[in-house]
This record gives sequence, structure tokens and C-alpha cells, in this order.
Amino acid sequence: MTSELVSNFILYLIFLFVTYWVCLQIFRLTTYHKYFLKSLPLLIGYSILVGGLMASIQPFHQFWLIQIWGSALLFVFAWRTQAKQTQKLLESIVEDADEQNSRNLSVANTKAYYVLSVLVYLAAYAIAFILFLNA
Repeated sequence: MTSELVSNFILYLIFLFVTYWVCLQIFRLTTYHKYFLKSLPLLIGYSILVGGLMASIQPFHQFWLIQIWGSALLFVFAWRTQAKQTQKLLESIVEDADEQNSRNLSVANTKAYYVLSVLVYLAAYAIAFILFLNA
């Protein structure tokens, strides 16, 4: 039983990282300010797909909550890494105050869209998993 749990967990970790990577590719669209609403159905559809896969693959049922927390932690890690890189880039650019304020506002909006995208993904995933599991 233990070796089966370990092998299921290893398969689940592969699933987690693949779904995380694909989700980050979708986030490339949702964090652009003018494309957020247009790409939101893609993000929700992908979340439903992941929730459905988690509900339909029997050995993964025990990891559904880990999917939420694991994804959230990976997203926070990616966000912090990107924020540090962006800050270094912004500090290296010398520009006037108006351009700097405009750029800072754009960065703040991008962060807000990223957080909103993460929340939409996690909520849609959890709802889809529960609905598919109870269907």
C-alpha cells in the first residue's frame, strides 16, 4: 500500500507541475490588461478541465486539496520571483517622473490581474472538482 501511495504521489506531482506550467502560459494572456476579459473563458475552461481530470483519475482524489495549496504556493513563488526581477529592471531604467509613475501603475495593474487570475483559477478548479466528483 505504501509503495502504491508513493507512486501515485509521484504521478500526481508530475500532474501538478504540468498543469502549473500550462496555467502560467495562460496567465501570460490574462495578465495583459486589455486581454484579461477576453482570455478569462480560456482560464476558466482550463480550470474546469483540471478539476475534471482530478475527479476522474481515481488515485488523485486524495490529492485534490494539495492541488489547491500546491498551485497557490507555486503561483506565489513565481509572483515573488517575477516581482524581484521587475523591480531590478525598473531600477535600472532612468526616466522622467511621469514615465516612471506610468510604468509603476502598469506594474501594479499587472500584479492585480495576476492575483485575480490565480483566484479565478483556484476557485473554478475547486468548484469543478467538487461538481465532477459528485456527478
